[in-house]
Amino acid sequence: MKSALSQKHVLSFTASEESSPAIQIVGMSATLPNLDMLAKWLSADLYFTDHRPVPLTEMVKVGSALYDANMEKIREISARTVKGDEDHVIPLCKETIVDGHSVLVFCPTKNWCEKLAETIAKHFGEIGDLALQEGNDKNVQGGGFVKASALVTFDYAALREVIEQLKRTQVGLDSMLSRMVPHGVAFHHAGLTFDERDIIEGAFRQGSIRVLVATSTLSSGEVISQSFAAHVFFLFFC
Repeated sequence: MKSALSQKHVLSFTASEESSPAIQIVGMSATLPNLDMLAKWLSADLYFTDHRPVPLTEMVKVGSALYDANMEKIREISARTVKGDEDHVIPLCKETIVDGHSVLVFCPTKNWCEKLAETIAKHFGEIGDLALQEGNDKNVQGGGFVKASALVTFDYAALREVIEQLKRTQVGLDSMLSRMVPHGVAFHHAGLTFDERDIIEGAFRQGSIRVLVATSTLSSGEVISQSFAAHVFFLFFC
């Protein structure tokens, strides 16, 4: 698990003929390992930068412990493990949201995305139901107040608007998204239509959807702006 924004490589070359104006082509990559070879083959200029306008903090999770990039132990994940969540994704998502941030989780497969998103949404739904139940119970110690650490709150009006937008797409509202979005969770992969992905991306940027579980379809598109990335906690599963 780590939070990261990829380094960037830029290729720039000019293709021209005597009878036509020069055309400049610029290519960018954050993943290709042999950019120098490609640049040589294209007779292109290669630019490389590791400048990060947004501070980057990397962490690695081993068991229930979090380590920094030098493998120095930072802390233990204090929350108890939720059934079906042996990787402690839910407590990490919960503590990040309570701190006012959002979470972007990258998974290797579409099926993994959907199952993990559904697990997170189900737990958030249970938290909301418990908070409502305790808030309405006059016999609860402390006058019915729920600890702030137990609350996961969302902009429900904005989430209802997201649902309405998804309903208006050509394919209609996906049954799984209909169960997740009301709890501020969604998934993003190539199995969704362009309109569905566009709506979900917009809702995540605006902070309506607080947890987005995605494949590399999202990361390769770099839809998360640098200014917004400062408020996002990234989880990578390899």
